[in-house]
Amino acid sequence: DVYFWADNTDGNRTMLTGGKIVENQWNQVCFVFDTGKREIYINGAKTAGDTFTAEPIRYNFIGETNSLGYLGSIDEVRIYDYARTPAQIAWDYNRGKPISHWTFDEGTGTTAHDLGEGENHGTITGATWKDESECKNGKCLSFDGIDDYLQAGANPILGSTPFSISGWIKAGTHSSYGLAFMVGNASNAQAAWLGWVQTANFGTSNSIGGGFYGRNYGTGIADNDWHHLILTFSGGTSGTVNIYVDGENKVTDTFTPNLTSASVFMGKANTGTSYLYNGLLDEPKIFNYALTNEQVQLEYNNSSAVNFR
Repeated sequence: DVYFWADNTDGNRTMLTGGKIVENQWNQVCFVFDTGKREIYINGAKTAGDTFTAEPIRYNFIGETNSLGYLGSIDEVRIYDYARTPAQIAWDYNRGKPISHWTFDEGTGTTAHDLGEGENHGTITGATWKDESECKNGKCLSFDGIDDYLQAGANPILGSTPFSISGWIKAGTHSSYGLAFMVGNASNAQAAWLGWVQTANFGTSNSIGGGFYGRNYGTGIADNDWHHLILTFSGGTSGTVNIYVDGENKVTDTFTPNLTSASVFMGKANTGTSYLYNGLLDEPKIFNYALTNEQVQLEYNNSSAVNFR
């Protein structure tokens, strides 16, 4: 287990337990103290927190304190004179990379490989490969809106932790909803998704304690062309959600999601044959932090520069 020991203002030493690390592997551990609270992060994700008023730090030790010794390796020790945000901690851990990224550049077979750390590979059912002449960046997948979909492993973003999801979409005709990319569980409204919502609008839906949150963002983009979609969530209760289309912030709102670990789906919801998507999908990604406006611009511009369509 990981522990955060600290002396509070009445002279008593208290311990915050923050979960387990994987033995014989490198793990990133971050302790954060801010006014009246302390937190533990393991591998970019918050694992514990409580309210706390601390005494000033008097001594610094690495590898041992009094009679308590550490067995193992340690590297890249840093001390900041401010409280790091969840996004900054996740950025430090991931080096800015998504935790899941399906490039769809295989071009053949029934497996779409996740290049992120979790290797959350997806199994393709029905969807067909398209070559570079029809896609945004390299190859991509085409879904027919009838029975095509991709199913990967469990969603890595849980509860109300910060996250971002993104992808390039070129949508065809829809009579109702079409989910291009979904994390969580749609059956109990514990999901977040990017896709098509009603007449000529792309949209997203996120849960608020068991109820759907849905917002359309922008008319006039049903033009049989590629569009870059990003949804970011800052985390916590009534956190900030931002929806971007082609690098432009279309919606800013607040909600409290409760995402579950159900399988990641592309081309439809995870429930039966509902919300089938008709169109192309390229470069879907999951981040375990909320992208800033500047990072959104980088995501959009870096992909746009590859293939103008």
